[in-house]
Amino acid sequence: KDPIHYYQLKQGSIVEQSTVAGGRGFKNLGTRYDPSSDWSEVTDYVKNHDYDNKGSLQIGYKGVYWVNNKKRNLNHAVNFLYYKEVDGQQRIYAYDNEYPDREIYFYKDSSGTIYQSVGGAPERRIECIALRDVSLYLSKAGKFDSTKSFYAEIGAIIISNSTAYFMETDNEDAEEVIIEVPDGVTEVTIIHQDDNATFQYMGVEYSFDKVDDDTVGKFVLAVTDEDGSTVEQPVFEIENDSELKAVTEAKAAAKAEIDKAVPADASDAVKALAETAKKNIDAATRIDEVNAAKQSGVDAINSYLAKESATAPVIDGFGIVNGSKGTLNADYKSTVIFHTTAKAPDGYKIVWSNGQEGDECKFTAIKSEYKISAKLVNNSTGETVQTTEEVTVKVSATFIAKIIAFFKSLFGSLPTYEDFKKK
Repeated sequence: KDPIHYYQLKQGSIVEQSTVAGGRGFKNLGTRYDPSSDWSEVTDYVKNHDYDNKGSLQIGYKGVYWVNNKKRNLNHAVNFLYYKEVDGQQRIYAYDNEYPDREIYFYKDSSGTIYQSVGGAPERRIECIALRDVSLYLSKAGKFDSTKSFYAEIGAIIISNSTAYFMETDNEDAEEVIIEVPDGVTEVTIIHQDDNATFQYMGVEYSFDKVDDDTVGKFVLAVTDEDGSTVEQPVFEIENDSELKAVTEAKAAAKAEIDKAVPADASDAVKALAETAKKNIDAATRIDEVNAAKQSGVDAINSYLAKESATAPVIDGFGIVNGSKGTLNADYKSTVIFHTTAKAPDGYKIVWSNGQEGDECKFTAIKSEYKISAKLVNNSTGETVQTTEEVTVKVSATFIAKIIAFFKSLFGSLPTYEDFKKK
């Protein structure tokens, strides 16, 4: 695992912002707030000692320092250790894996300026500072593994057996991608798309330098132990192999065709088919095998999409207006009207349980109970493709109710119930 601050620097402020626990300094890398205000927020958050030595917080900061009278800028992240006051001075102690043997702490001097003391090294003036919740950040970062991740300009390189993602930055026109290699892969082939193409791996930049059309790169991934220490260094070798390059480029094109076949709103089942197709493409060793795996994948996706389309509802949410009410109590000889939530599309018709057709069902309530529903019927096949819920109409048909209805009819005052509403 690479230090998490490297991942944060690559992924930008969208992830960072959502994990801030105190201070506002890292709303955007390089954005400067009032450092004194940031310091107050940070110290207020930790001075009750609830987070001391728990490893649950991280300190992100932007600062400057000088080496040989030259100004140096830094964006960095370190682990929060504990809060302590020394002779009335508030201090926040931290652990930095770049200086594991030094005492490191942040403090504010009498002028209100925040500094970082790095045991023996030049002090760093802090321009903005924030606390981040480590557990929240890890949930955002997921199972990030630097040994499986490459960074490059969009379109600069193609890597076999990999998936490229746009960086999660605030810039919609981001020009960099993270290319992830799946678990189990120890070596990849890298095809340059630009002259002198460069890429980054574990914080180190690699370059193809002078290339020709048949140049490819063989990259053996690094191996790390449980503590994240590199036990086997990565190896990058450049060679000429026109056949290997052709196969790798064919794989990239085939995967693009698979992605094109998957709609933006595809179901999980379709996405799973696409992933299976890509794995089959990666497993291919010849161009004809690549093309066969691609065509098989596209055919499987199209077949499933056709099946989904055939079983998909013609009308989304087809039902009776206010049908969720379930039961309507209506007066004897009143008029009852129901509507469906949509009209029938071309090639279909709506048929009600009492035989009426259309989006409206209208009748006079003279029986003690009615069960009403509607169905959508295909005109060509006569097949019912959708049905609504069933609603119940209960009618008081006693002798007294009939007498009342008779007199109301003389004065034209019999009620109408439309979509469960009395009028």
